[in-house]
Parts: sequence; C-alpha cells; structure tokens
Amino acid sequence: MRFCLLIFLGIVLGLASCKGPKKEETQEQTTAPEQEQDISAFDPALKKLLGDDTSGAFRGISLGQSREKVKLIESSEESAQLGDSLVSETDSLINYTISFTATEEADLIYYFTSDNKLKKIEADIYPPSEAIQTKLFNQLSSFYTARYGAGTQIDHTEVIWNVKQSVVILKKTGNEKVHDLQLNFVSMAGK
Repeated sequence: MRFCLLIFLGIVLGLASCKGPKKEETQEQTTAPEQEQDISAFDPALKKLLGDDTSGAFRGISLGQSREKVKLIESSEESAQLGDSLVSETDSLINYTISFTATEEADLIYYFTSDNKLKKIEADIYPPSEAIQTKLFNQLSSFYTARYGAGTQIDHTEVIWNVKQSVVILKKTGNEKVHDLQLNFVSMAGK
C-alpha cells in the first residue's frame, strides 16, 4: 500500500516539475485559509488532534516553515496540555505522539529538507473502531473540503486536495481488525 502511495507521489512530483521554470521562494509557504473554522462539533479526539490553532496546514504549522518554528509550536504550553510528547528526532524528522485515551492515539511525523524546511507532515491516527474511523474520516474530509474546496475522491477510502504547491491526502488504512487513518500534507515545491 505504501509502495502505491510512493508511486502516486512520484507521478505527482514528476507532473509538477513539468510546469516550467521554478522561481526561488524566500517566504514560508502557507496553505492557511483566511479565517479559522469552527470545530466545536467535532469528535473530541479530532479537536485534540487539530488543536486550537486551525490556521496553517495542520495544528498551526505550515509547509515550508523552519524546524525551529515547528518545534516551538509543538512544544508550546497548549500542546503539552493536550498530551503531546516527543518520541524521536533525527536530522530529517521529528515524531510526536498524542494520546486521546488509553487505546486511542496519533503519531505526528514532520519531515524536513536538508536546509531544515518542513516538506511533509504525516499524521497516523489510530481510532479504536471502524465506526470511529468513519466518523473521523468524514469530519476531516468536511473540514478540508470547507478549507480547500472539493477534493478528488479516489473511492470511499481516500480524498486528495491539490493546494497551491502542495497536496493533502486523507486515507483510511488498516484491515478488518485495524481501522487507522492517515493524513498527509506534502510540499510539491522543489528540494
């Protein structure tokens, strides 16, 4: 399954590179809407995942931001109160875990370029049941459709939004016993 996603992303990257000469970007890329959305009716786990700052691509974080800015946002007092914990950090990524309940959590992985700019955000969400997976999928789909417009629905398990120089992918993963979700934000800008 991941191999198929890698092939898909490779094709999208290849097509994006055919659009002519690229101009040098000096500002951080933002995919934020002009106004924040109301998430008060969402599932409590989803509200905790999205956080209070719904600007930026995810949790107040935008693709293209510096590693230091991402760490500052994720280590804020609000994030600490939400139960975020740093799991690991390497030169190319930072991994956090958010615990919703004893059996429900999410892994947040931030990937960086060699010059420490955020190029990809991956949120792996582990709901405890298929019903909750479907509920979270529908709420996230609604949230990002309101923000970016109608996405391309691959089937009932995947939606893709093309946003400026990035792509947002929401996908149901797992099998009959495991009902996970994966939410990816991938920069299509060079590097």
